[in-house]
Amino acid sequence: SHALFLPRPPLQGYYHFIRGIDLSSAASISAYVARLVNANMSSTANSMAGTWYLTSITIRAYNAFSKLDVVASAKLPGGMTVHAVTPTGDEQEMTPALWQETYVSGVARALSAAGEAPLYPCLKTFPPMPHSDDEARFVEAALALVNKWPAVQSPGEAARTELGPVGAAGSAMASLLTKYFQKYSRYEQAVQFFYEKLDQDMQELGYIAALALKDIDRLDRARQIIDKLLRKVSIA
Repeated sequence: SHALFLPRPPLQGYYHFIRGIDLSSAASISAYVARLVNANMSSTANSMAGTWYLTSITIRAYNAFSKLDVVASAKLPGGMTVHAVTPTGDEQEMTPALWQETYVSGVARALSAAGEAPLYPCLKTFPPMPHSDDEARFVEAALALVNKWPAVQSPGEAARTELGPVGAAGSAMASLLTKYFQKYSRYEQAVQFFYEKLDQDMQELGYIAALALKDIDRLDRARQIIDKLLRKVSIA
């Protein structure tokens, strides 16, 4: 008699793109890891197409404010580690500030619908703000980062910076938020965000609030904001 030993088949890797998951913390990312693990354990593919199983999961996200990759690595079984990677390849510890930037970057990317097929052929999307209080959470987080808005650029804006610096009102973040408020007819929220909250430090953003008021035919209020902004500029 003899025993036949077959070599273990090489591990194969699979990938997909995701948009809209919560990137605000290691715990929120681990929730998506758990979703993948549960899908693997309950999948009928184990019995119909041969045995397959997960041994590790890596999730990569991009922090558009600090220009960092955020890498979450999970070993199964085992725990998960998360760190940031600089453009030069150096690892960096995640801080609350970096988590906030990564969260806003993720929601902004989801709202802009970036990466549709065929650019990302294996794309799975989730609603970035599925709960009623998620909008306020995102807006407050974006507000806290207003001084960093010019760092977030689209390819067209990157070309414009050769002619001069882009301010907060001309940034990709301001454009994204404006389109979001317009798409869902949330003009009052736009006025509150761009004028009542931000105009104290960023006077130029009051112009966006005036445009929102114009869209709902509140021309007198829009004119008052423009006049106030012009007086501030003349005094400065």
